[in-house]
Amino acid sequence: MRLEFLKKIASSQFTLPATCIFALAVWIGWSDAETAGFFTDSVAWNIIPESIRSGNTAVFIGLACTIVITSIMFEMNNKFALLRIRSRMPSSCLLALISASTFLHNFQPFHLIAITTLLSLFTLFVTYQTSSSTATSFVTYLFAGTATLIVPKMIFMVPFYWIAQMIMRSLNPRTFTAGILGVLTPFWFLFVYAFCIGDIEIFYNDINDIIRITSPDYSSLTAVEICPASLALALFAAGSINFYRNSYKDKTRTRTIYNAAIALGIGGFAIALLVPSHFGSMLAVPYICTAIVGGQYFAQTNTRTSNIIFIIAVLAIIASATANLWTH
Repeated sequence: MRLEFLKKIASSQFTLPATCIFALAVWIGWSDAETAGFFTDSVAWNIIPESIRSGNTAVFIGLACTIVITSIMFEMNNKFALLRIRSRMPSSCLLALISASTFLHNFQPFHLIAITTLLSLFTLFVTYQTSSSTATSFVTYLFAGTATLIVPKMIFMVPFYWIAQMIMRSLNPRTFTAGILGVLTPFWFLFVYAFCIGDIEIFYNDINDIIRITSPDYSSLTAVEICPASLALALFAAGSINFYRNSYKDKTRTRTIYNAAIALGIGGFAIALLVPSHFGSMLAVPYICTAIVGGQYFAQTNTRTSNIIFIIAVLAIIASATANLWTH
């Protein structure tokens, strides 16, 4: 017997507003958590005034950034027609994941990385089968380089961008060179800034952070961080498997975009696991890619299994957020 529960929610225009109400309620409950989150010592982050990065102001800015992130995902879904039906599931999934991850509610590097990643995906998807897209490729990697400027370890995502661009059939010597220049451009600005203030050492500190390799230390991670990330990983796996089983139903361009998103998601999860010191910040890429493939799974699959998984996912998100608020 086919269930209609998921189908109704996936196609409902009230799904995203309902998720927004849930997110706002969780944010209000978390409004005095001034020290939660994952931060960085990078120059780009420390340039931001302390008054913005702390206190209740950081909570409000974190909420504002989340609204921007959700809006960009909404526009991406519309522009590239990621779904065969009219649905807001990708945006709703991303907002729900961030809301359940209460440690991401304060303004922190995660928000900036999520915005730059979404913008880089926007331009990356535009390059589909366009061998002369050097300018667009430059902008794609410029956003990726900006994320690296915020958290230097994000540089390890660049090879996965190359893989994604190969999947998009737009990687060639010209676009590869444009991409390298795009990644380096933010560091050129950082060098000029360090030179102008007479403290070139801050430039080398970020470079040293990139090349410094240490053994992963998971002792600082708690259930607050692990539970939402594990849920995202499970949804990413379910969505990816479902996509490969039913990809023949999508157009070639749509299949290519999902393949690129899956490649980036695999890289994002791997780097988040290998760099636990920046675990929260590194979740930006996995959460975005999970929202893309997970949203597609829930929106376009209407089986007993998908309905059950959806119910479990919703309950897990609510339970995770509630538990975090209760223990707080």
